[in-house]
Amino acid sequence: MISVAGTPNAPLNIEVIGGTFYNNPLGGDQAPHDHLLAAFPSLAYDTFVTIGVKVAGAVKDTLTITPGFPIGITGSSLNTTTSGWAVLSNSPQGDPFDPDYVAGNGQILIGQFSTLDGSAIQGTIRVRYISNGRQEVSIVGFGIPSPGAFALMGVAALIGTRRRRGRT
Repeated sequence: MISVAGTPNAPLNIEVIGGTFYNNPLGGDQAPHDHLLAAFPSLAYDTFVTIGVKVAGAVKDTLTITPGFPIGITGSSLNTTTSGWAVLSNSPQGDPFDPDYVAGNGQILIGQFSTLDGSAIQGTIRVRYISNGRQEVSIVGFGIPSPGAFALMGVAALIGTRRRRGRT
């Protein structure tokens, strides 16, 4: 993973549906330092951006924020067509499939977006990455339902299962 950004042709848009992002007063636009988490545990739920690591600690300086990126992600949306975040070109990155790198399961964290009240989050982002030695770009859309929506989906699944069983 090299960068996450918005461009005029592919805007970066991450929004909370009917709520706001959670922002700890001690938080910022990047992952909090380890020493602050010990003293202020709620800081672990702050909204921030990163590439590859949840808690920055000693590797915080490997991430760069482009000019124009908001300091602190506040309100109910993050929208930009001219900025984003990236790994510095001279920073070593681990292999996301290596068990010694994060979880080793191929996943890379690109941000933690927490809501104040458990609202749903949706968005579209442009990611640049290296695959098989070549730089690639993908536009990714996503939606994360609120916990209440998860519960409703579970109820709907149970009802659907019960109806199907009753017909046989």
